[in-house]
Amino acid sequence: MVKDSAKSPPAASRNILRLSLFLFLLFFVNLLMGKCNIVYKWSLPHLDGVAEFLLLGVASTTLIWAALKREGTENERNNQRAKEA
Repeated sequence: MVKDSAKSPPAASRNILRLSLFLFLLFFVNLLMGKCNIVYKWSLPHLDGVAEFLLLGVASTTLIWAALKREGTENERNNQRAKEA
């Protein structure tokens, strides 16, 4: 049986963090595509206005969600250790 170390984040938190990283990456790629469209007069497809804002909002929300989930798990571990001691 493998125990989670105190330093490693829980699996659920890691998955949410990966989702957040993917969404931020998608946002920045979209931002670069829009900039290339303006500067080089390309016609690459990208999200405009509200969709770009919503993407950034969801990416930020998932990052906060991952942080709160990790903190909650760490608090549970600390409470369990305090009860054992």
